[in-house]
Amino acid sequence: NGMNVKAAKSVVSGLPTESESGSISRPAQAAARSATQGSADSSTMTSLPDNRNPLKTLQRLRQNPDSTEFVYLRPFRTDEITPLNPYHLEIVPHSDIDKSNFFTLSSFGVTHFLNEKPEFTELEQWKREHFLFNNIIKIHVFKKYRVWKSYKVWRDFVRYGKMRKHSKQLEENLFWMTPAFQTALFKVRSSCMDLKTMKLHNASKGMLYTLEEFFTSQQAQRGKVMETLKGFWDGAVDTARAACIATLESLEEGLFGSKAADSSAPQFTSTEKDKSSPRAESFRYTVMASKRVVQRRLYYFLRLCDYIIFNTLQTMVTDSVSDLVTFVQGEQLDSDQVIAKKDSKDPKSNAIFLTQILLQDGSLVFSPASSEFENEFESIISGFVDTVSGSIRLLNHEDLESFTELYEPETEENEASTVADIIQNDDDFQNLLEALKKAIENAFSACDEYLKTFEPFRLMLFENEQLDISELKDGAESGEISLSDFKGKFDSFGSQRENIRLLPDTKDCLIFHVDSREFKECIAPSPASCLEKLENLLPVLAASKQRKILDEVNTANNILLKHPGTVSDFVALLDFIAELNTRKDDMDAEFKNLQEHYTLMDNFNVKVAPVDRAAFQMLVPEHSQMKNMLELLDSTKEEEMVKWSAVLAEDIKKFHGQIEALQTMSQDAQLLEDHEVLDPVLSLTMELKEQSIALERAAKQNQTLQTVFGQQVERYPLLEEVVADINLKRGMWEALNDITTVTESWKSTLIEDMPVKEWDATVQKWFKIATRADRELASNPVAPKLKAIASTWKDLIPSCGDLKNPALQDRHWEKLEQIIGFKIKRDTEGGNNEDALTLGYLLSKNIMMFREDIQRISTEATQEAVLEEMLGKIKSVWNHAEFTLNPFKEQKDVFILAGIDEIQALLDDSMVTMGTILSSRFVKGIRPEVETMEGKLKSLQNVLDEWLNVQKNWMYLEPIFSAPDIQRQLPTEAKMFLDIDKGLKNLMK
Repeated sequence: NGMNVKAAKSVVSGLPTESESGSISRPAQAAARSATQGSADSSTMTSLPDNRNPLKTLQRLRQNPDSTEFVYLRPFRTDEITPLNPYHLEIVPHSDIDKSNFFTLSSFGVTHFLNEKPEFTELEQWKREHFLFNNIIKIHVFKKYRVWKSYKVWRDFVRYGKMRKHSKQLEENLFWMTPAFQTALFKVRSSCMDLKTMKLHNASKGMLYTLEEFFTSQQAQRGKVMETLKGFWDGAVDTARAACIATLESLEEGLFGSKAADSSAPQFTSTEKDKSSPRAESFRYTVMASKRVVQRRLYYFLRLCDYIIFNTLQTMVTDSVSDLVTFVQGEQLDSDQVIAKKDSKDPKSNAIFLTQILLQDGSLVFSPASSEFENEFESIISGFVDTVSGSIRLLNHEDLESFTELYEPETEENEASTVADIIQNDDDFQNLLEALKKAIENAFSACDEYLKTFEPFRLMLFENEQLDISELKDGAESGEISLSDFKGKFDSFGSQRENIRLLPDTKDCLIFHVDSREFKECIAPSPASCLEKLENLLPVLAASKQRKILDEVNTANNILLKHPGTVSDFVALLDFIAELNTRKDDMDAEFKNLQEHYTLMDNFNVKVAPVDRAAFQMLVPEHSQMKNMLELLDSTKEEEMVKWSAVLAEDIKKFHGQIEALQTMSQDAQLLEDHEVLDPVLSLTMELKEQSIALERAAKQNQTLQTVFGQQVERYPLLEEVVADINLKRGMWEALNDITTVTESWKSTLIEDMPVKEWDATVQKWFKIATRADRELASNPVAPKLKAIASTWKDLIPSCGDLKNPALQDRHWEKLEQIIGFKIKRDTEGGNNEDALTLGYLLSKNIMMFREDIQRISTEATQEAVLEEMLGKIKSVWNHAEFTLNPFKEQKDVFILAGIDEIQALLDDSMVTMGTILSSRFVKGIRPEVETMEGKLKSLQNVLDEWLNVQKNWMYLEPIFSAPDIQRQLPTEAKMFLDIDKGLKNLMK
């Protein structure tokens, strides 16, 4: 508004005032008049029509200043909305003016006639006022003034009305405005404030709880709170009942007077009043309506009390949970405070709860664990909620139901929500639960960090349990585990025992006092047990090493002290000395290792059996004696070599005599004579063979000894000749014995049961031996006899194998019978029948005389079987071959051949196979059958070609002769095609 006033002042200051215009010169007045005229011309009036623009008429009148001419003017409105402008004037005839309100305009000024009273304004003054007014109303505040004023008046009126209405509603409905309700609400609020001071928990700083003790403490506190809540609810019910009775008494007093109210007050209920009031019958409807209104108010009063109580109970739970959160979070220290507390001589513990470190199923765990604490705290907080939710609402209390029985809140909100629902849906409550859970998790995180320091001991226990004494024993015996490894284990287990002793028994981790004593008691026996196992194992290993070394040393001493009796004994002694020299360093290392073993056991106070320690003390001189004897024998080795070399030369001379004696024995005449009883000869040949084997072994030993002594190795060609002669004679007599005994058991065997390959190999071996003996042993009647028998069986066994051929058919058997000259009864079973097809029966028929013919016929049977198999495959393929038929166009019952490529390929393959069969030289036996099949295939090929040709022409002509025009033009040809078409369709249905 200040800005608008300034704007108006600036407009006014732009023109000279009336006093100023009178004191200036006439040229100045003319200039001002020109400026005023220009300003007026630029006003909003210039946009009006001529009759509504008096300024244009004024310009004309000013051209003649002395003229008395004037015009009549009247006010006009531009529209119905814009307010009336006093300078909006239009020129009208005298007949159109309103005599009570009109204007006249002349060159001297403007005269306003209002109710026939004139008011004259000089022309310059009027023009100035005209200019000021039209510019002032363009300012925003003046332009919107009327609208603003109307809106403000309307708004003030509406606000005043609402304030009056709501004030009246508050006066009528606000419980604080009713004395009875006011007193009751004060009492309820006072009780609630007292109740808020009571805590649902019982947690004291400075005490160390087990989880069970803490839970028990909270349960005891819960019992106390429930007793207090019982008294609180009883008081609230009494207070609400008193307020309800007072309100109903006030209603009774208003309806029936003070006497009726006083008489009925002690036992007042709505039903009883209806019956007892003497004026109730006449005013029943009015009374009931009034009671319903009052009981509705009582309903909302009780609901308000419930809200106040619920809010108090909710606050109790929230505050108690908040206290628990603060209690569990403990004192939060920064890093400097933690260091200062550690350095303090008497640091104060912030621990609240006790937990233990235990080993369960191979894992380190806390007992109680984090989950158990969380569950118990959830149970405690659930107990808080259950504690405050145990009582019934005032609205539903049986003592107060009679005060609201006439009111049914059908359209009211659902009042079924309980304190538990309100608390559970409270975001602050849920945030506190999360904070409590987070505090427990943070505390256990610190415990977990402390728990990591026990992880090496858990791994230690696991590794110690894996200690396998038998595996250690095997490793020590194999050399994989050394004495330094055992020493390391002793040191490790001793260090473990000391580290376990130094472990702290307890430690505070934020709110938890962690007890590790039970864990220490669990792991403490592990290192001691491992040490005990090692102490038991080391003497066993020492005894084993000692026994091995002692046996080896005693054996060596016995051999070294014994004088050799033969060249072989001397060479054996040399080999043993060489081996002992090779093992000398190892034996020294083993002996040194044994000494270190006893040193290790002494260092760690391992008990050793007296017997084992005495044996170790005896081992020392025995080992020294072995070393001394070895050195002595090494020094006399050259002298002994010369001595025993001469002895070897004498032994070889004697060995030549033994060979000549064996040769004489092998030239015994009975070895080349025929005998009916072969046992004596077989015994003699066996004896000669054993002697030859002994001489061969002695010859190899002599050659080895000559190599040892540096002599020229001698060969024994005579021995080789004698051995070969003995082996040949032995083989001849063994073959003769076998061929006379084994073949007797073969004769009763049916040819179907013959192992042809095995028997044929045996007969071939006999024949080779007989042939060699016949060639190398001159004037020998045994060899030709053996060769003759072997030749017979050499031809018989293959012939029987050919007769066993499963490919032999009846036609082949007929050929065979024609060749051998007798009929073979193939169906005879068993070997007792003289005509059974056994090896003996065929031998009696001299079947081996026809070996070549039997082999030829068997080969023909085999090849014919191959050809028959090929022919059978062709027949089988065509028995299962199918033609593919497709419907012709849209005709359901007419089909045509389709997809014959597979049939054609199959036919081509079959023809090629048939050509292969016919070209074989073994087709003679099955030629008729083969030629028949070939003819069928050729006929099929011809029929198929014709069939496809006919089908092709018919498919081409069928649509042509089906056309009516073609049938009319070519009736004869159409009839001929129709006959063919009918026959073909009948065929292809």
